[in-house]
Amino acid sequence: MSQDSFTQITSAEFGKLFEQYKSQFVIVARSYVRDAMVAEDLVMDCFISFWENRNKTEIVHNIPSYILISIKRRCLNWLRDQSIHLKAQEDIHSTALRVISSRIATIETNDPNGLYVDEIAAIIKQELTNMPKQTRKVFLANRFDNMTYKEIGEKFGLSFNQVNFEIRKATQILRLSLRDYLPLLMMLGIRQFFL
Repeated sequence: MSQDSFTQITSAEFGKLFEQYKSQFVIVARSYVRDAMVAEDLVMDCFISFWENRNKTEIVHNIPSYILISIKRRCLNWLRDQSIHLKAQEDIHSTALRVISSRIATIETNDPNGLYVDEIAAIIKQELTNMPKQTRKVFLANRFDNMTYKEIGEKFGLSFNQVNFEIRKATQILRLSLRDYLPLLMMLGIRQFFL
């Protein structure tokens, strides 16, 4: 086999060259990339590239050296790609870690009792404003002024049953408006407000 020119190599000579050097080149490639499968792929790619481009490349005096240099370059490129890939993964993990840390800090700093207090207060205020005047007065007297049904009846000139009806009506309105918050309100001990 003449090693003076790519153009003069036959497929039989190339086959011999492949059989003679492939395993040695895989060992060299594996020493760089530390992965047997990747090393084998890179060596195969270099042999294939050599064969496909044998007519396009300048004259080389030592074909095995040429292929070995190609293998080293491919290994170097593969390692650079891996480095970039690992750096990108580290950046992604770092960003994810920052996001998770931020979420943990947010959860730790938020007082669960105060998370929805403003929303709940706004809903209660709105519903009290929209209630019929008598229902609102009776409910506020009972829940906020701690007046008994009898005291409320005397103050507003209502029977015990009318007071009971107005309080149940107000409680129903609030329960309906705050239905999404009831489990939280029960946990926080504000249950008596809605019973």
